[in-house]
Amino acid sequence: MKSGKNVLEFEVLGFKVKFKPEGEDQSVSASEVVECVNNEANNLKNDFPQLSQGELSVLLALHFAKKNIAVEKEYKSNIQQLNKKACDALSLVETISPPSS
Repeated sequence: MKSGKNVLEFEVLGFKVKFKPEGEDQSVSASEVVECVNNEANNLKNDFPQLSQGELSVLLALHFAKKNIAVEKEYKSNIQQLNKKACDALSLVETISPPSS
């Protein structure tokens, strides 16, 4: 990793990539992203050593897209469950609470 004027440079899959800081309130750093991609790439290289860099890149993109879609579906499901439980709780409170006069 190299760093210049507000630019971080990394090597990913044999390519040099540059990141500009997006702000101080980032929940994920560029280093974490690059480390994650490199770890997944190394795992895939170990499992499929015959893959070209291009094939590896496409496989990584598909892998991360699948993970992203799964997380989005889980998030939506959790929100729906939370909403249902909140409505059920509100209904229970309204049922057992004495009417206000």
